[in-house]
Amino acid sequence: KFWSTTMSLPPPLICLAVFFLGCLVGSFYSHLLTPFLQDQSLSAVWKGHQEDEAWRANSKEVGMWRDSLQTAIEEGNSTQVEELKRSAFPVHNVLPCKYTFLDFGSNVGDSFRKFVDSSFPELNKKRPKLDVKTGEVGNDCYGCDGKRTMDNNFRLPEYVRKNLENGTKPEDYCFYGVEGNPVFTARLQEIELKTMSMRPRPVRHIHFFTEHVGAKEDGPTVLYLDTINAQHNFWGSSIFASHYDIRRNSNVTAANVTGITLTTLLSKIAVPNGHVMIKIDIEGAEYDLLTEALESNILCKLTSDGVRITMLMEPHNDRVVGSSDPAQKWKALKGNEKIKNCGVEYTTGDGGR
Repeated sequence: KFWSTTMSLPPPLICLAVFFLGCLVGSFYSHLLTPFLQDQSLSAVWKGHQEDEAWRANSKEVGMWRDSLQTAIEEGNSTQVEELKRSAFPVHNVLPCKYTFLDFGSNVGDSFRKFVDSSFPELNKKRPKLDVKTGEVGNDCYGCDGKRTMDNNFRLPEYVRKNLENGTKPEDYCFYGVEGNPVFTARLQEIELKTMSMRPRPVRHIHFFTEHVGAKEDGPTVLYLDTINAQHNFWGSSIFASHYDIRRNSNVTAANVTGITLTTLLSKIAVPNGHVMIKIDIEGAEYDLLTEALESNILCKLTSDGVRITMLMEPHNDRVVGSSDPAQKWKALKGNEKIKNCGVEYTTGDGGR
């Protein structure tokens, strides 16, 4: 009735009626939504919606598992009960990622911080550093101590900046670190836990393979511990007992760790047409690690699948390793040339200290 009456009015009055109706509707919705929008931006509203959806999906999945277990118990299906118990809450430490940074020789986690720092804008010609403990970008910065760090191509932040995939930033990458020294296990686990709890996060995903070392085969092995270079975070720990910093120890200390190959990790994380950036600084074990990767042909296979691989490897000479055997075998293999022939953007130099 209202509409028929309105349409019978002269055109100017029709326009006026529609205008007032629009104002009335707008006022109603504005009054309804204003208290909500005063406290939350549209992006926050959308983020909250996404988190609610993720929560509902998680609750549904847990509920389905619980119901399945209850049914198996009631039916007396012991095999299914044990299977459901084992698969209850799988830990997804490693995710296939289109963009990945792989760090062999993580030490205290400084490579992770430098990877993140690489994206920060310069402030007064100095690049600030992330404080991983607080999640803040503090007053500490590269160049603040007067040392040359920004003009050396092999320093990690600058290397990362030059080699990120076009248009990407560290927050687009998954970060995986490998470190054998058990002295750093708790610290690396804390970095991982705190980073994964950040919203937003400086990387897509992070995981450290603690008490693991890059090796020529997967499985148990031994890491000889540097116990004298405390000021350098015991940087001389090595799989070689002949390593310079191990020989300087009056009492040689070793730790039982797990070897992991480059093939194993790349097979888990790399995806076609993606990018993997690899840093290797593992005190002489680099030759075995890369020899295994050449033998498995993983590097050539991935590049043929469109994966861009950029690699920074720090070679350690005979004096440091305490043996000429690893480097000589690598040279005889023509390892550097073979890696480049696979299409890897391969650089040797300082691993970023």
